[in-house]
Amino acid sequence: MLVQDVCPLDFLRDFEVVDTPGSNASIEGNLVEIERFLPVADLLLFVFPVGNPWCADTWQLVARLPEEQLDKVGFVLQQSELRDEEDLKVILGHMRTLGEQKTGRIPEIFPVSAKLAMEAKMADPPLSHLLKKSGFPPLEYFISSKVSLNQERRKILREVSNSAQEV
Repeated sequence: MLVQDVCPLDFLRDFEVVDTPGSNASIEGNLVEIERFLPVADLLLFVFPVGNPWCADTWQLVARLPEEQLDKVGFVLQQSELRDEEDLKVILGHMRTLGEQKTGRIPEIFPVSAKLAMEAKMADPPLSHLLKKSGFPPLEYFISSKVSLNQERRKILREVSNSAQEV
């Protein structure tokens, strides 16, 4: 049930990304496998399609998360370019309400368009206005702040560094 695929991208050298078929995938044992990774994950991104972000299985999984994991959760609403601004406001409002009902917190939600981000990054020079419109900069900052700037991780790194210096 687990496939490892190594991708030699330099910026991912210190990360392990676990991508699952989704909590609603009809694969026997899938949800059990997903839940095994949750306690050790530094970041949990739940990705929802803009066409139907109300998948009951995913929201039930979110509702079962322990309190200590909620600080490392973000919701990604993919293919945002397929909806107009008014529709996105309504969808995001519903997701915030549902997220608060399931977790007791208003979740961080990132509407993104991979299509626009790719167009922006493939242009020479990259098109900053299009990248901003893609929604990726706030998501990238969220990932960076939860993983790279995480105080708990930094504390552990300092302790390891101090121990190494003493030795």
